[in-house]
Amino acid sequence: MPSWLVAPTKLRLVFAVFAATILLSECDNPRESPVAPRGRLAKHVAALRAANPARSITTPDDLNDSIAAHVPGFGGFYVDEAGKLVVWSQDTTRGSEIRGWIHHFVAGADRPERALVVRRAAYDVRDLRNWRWKLENMLADGDWQAADVDEQTNRVFIGVGNAGAAERVVAELAAAGVPSGAVDVGVVTTSLTQTPDNRFLTSGVRPVPGGVGLGDFQYGLGGCSFGFLARPDTGSNDIVTQYYGVGASHCTATLDANDHKAWWQYEDLLLNESYEAPFTSTLTYRTCPTGKTCRYADAVLYTVPSSFTNLAWGKIVSTTDSTYLYTGGAAGTTVDTTVKPYRSTSIRAETTMGSFYVGFPVNKVGIGSGHTYGPIHRTCVDVPPFNPDGTTRQNSRYVCQMWADAYVYGGDSGAPVWYSAPSGVNILLGIVWAQTADSTGLYMEFSPIDGVHFDLGPFATFPGGSIY
Repeated sequence: MPSWLVAPTKLRLVFAVFAATILLSECDNPRESPVAPRGRLAKHVAALRAANPARSITTPDDLNDSIAAHVPGFGGFYVDEAGKLVVWSQDTTRGSEIRGWIHHFVAGADRPERALVVRRAAYDVRDLRNWRWKLENMLADGDWQAADVDEQTNRVFIGVGNAGAAERVVAELAAAGVPSGAVDVGVVTTSLTQTPDNRFLTSGVRPVPGGVGLGDFQYGLGGCSFGFLARPDTGSNDIVTQYYGVGASHCTATLDANDHKAWWQYEDLLLNESYEAPFTSTLTYRTCPTGKTCRYADAVLYTVPSSFTNLAWGKIVSTTDSTYLYTGGAAGTTVDTTVKPYRSTSIRAETTMGSFYVGFPVNKVGIGSGHTYGPIHRTCVDVPPFNPDGTTRQNSRYVCQMWADAYVYGGDSGAPVWYSAPSGVNILLGIVWAQTADSTGLYMEFSPIDGVHFDLGPFATFPGGSIY
């Protein structure tokens, strides 16, 4: 375990440098006011919103709180590299009881073959969440970069902009009523990674699945990755034949406006920007920090021109070698991104962020680094959004983002993230939008699919799939 993850006896200033990297090249379209999808599609989406309001979002933090309500003193859990279920408890004799509640709320984390490890917790997870919230509300935008209840350390993690900000956090702990030993502070920096050359999946795949490359002119390659196709119905009744797609919001010119961005796939016009959700201070199902505006996802809705019909709904592209594990490494390291034409993987389900836990295995495929996979490293991290030029959007938050120990590179923004279940069913989890690097490796940051739905509205991501 990295040294900065070792549980401290007092506050630790973690000065390993983090680099949260936006994974695309800059755009220059003029800013406009947000607009919703227009015409027949707009009417249908509006009707679906009324008939199918977004489900209540239950986060991993919410489920940890539920477990602690049954077993006071519960401090969190995770699955370690050896596949062991590690639980924190102030009463170490209650490990089996906690395991039962984990099985009840997050069944996938409790497989029969997992060995149980019980560690003595210093803090109840509900106290950690309250302290994290106090600190997140206290810190200025220039200081604050990330906030998380760290299940691996039984502590709050606060990412800050510089050493001076870290010292200010230390000074404010007592005033906030937060024990110094309950907080780890890490210095975070951000930068923009340009789209790489010759590191993309071929764009000649037909019919078009998710995960392939998009270009911003007719024969352009690179830029961003295509997330997935969707419809405003399940396909069973053929209510609307219009398709649309989902990608990363920062691949457009602005985060909350329709810039009419067009994306090409090989020589065909594939996507036209249609809708980006506004940032709001009254976020449903989750409180937005005082004086801030929030959103659940770095996601944009595109419409597909009716003239283009060679589409693979419910499919994501497959690479020739999907067996390697690549987590960490220097940018530019060779990764196999060869694609067999027409080969794809079917998506048959979705799951909510409430199913996620530290150690949950995820996959992604994108134009920057092909198919990579690894375990979730942090759940439900609040972070500042980054504009397409790499600057921080002031006074705003993306809430409950996931960090995974899977390699990503420039151009992977928008790439689909999924889970391959033991049954063989592939389950859509979300879309990639950033990379976070520290001295321990590289972490993929993605927005969960239920957050994408909440921001963009109900849609079906595979034939026969229910509208979220």
